[in-house]
Amino acid sequence: MGGAVTRDAPAPRREGGSAVVEFVGLTLVLFVPLVYVLLVVAALLRAVDGVTAAAQAAGRAYTTAGSSRQGWADARDAAGVALADQGLTSDPHSLSVSCTAQPCLTPGASVATVVRVQVRLPGVPAVLGHQLATVVVSARHVDVVDAFAPVRP
Repeated sequence: MGGAVTRDAPAPRREGGSAVVEFVGLTLVLFVPLVYVLLVVAALLRAVDGVTAAAQAAGRAYTTAGSSRQGWADARDAAGVALADQGLTSDPHSLSVSCTAQPCLTPGASVATVVRVQVRLPGVPAVLGHQLATVVVSARHVDVVDAFAPVRP
């Protein structure tokens, strides 16, 4: 038998803790954007809940009021309370009301309320511009005036 040539296996390399550095680096690269996306989604869902509740409350308040003037004031107040419950602010132009009959509170008439708010995205500086820093969220709700109610001005 001939002499077999044996080779020594190379010594294993030691990495000395680079796995921790890689883990921290990947965590920052993946985790920070994920947290930001979750914050944005949470802010938008809160806004959607707020405007939906505000539109419904405004419609109910308007259709049960004694007059259109009182209905407008009640609807504005109800929408403001519903938005405040979700931490949102309303301005005078965030609510609009439209009717299918004149006067609005005619029995059987439909009253549509629309609530629209601008949601500021978290972490976006205002320096980048108003268009990038906000998202408009709106909701529409239609109520019907009670068919057995008297006509109200």
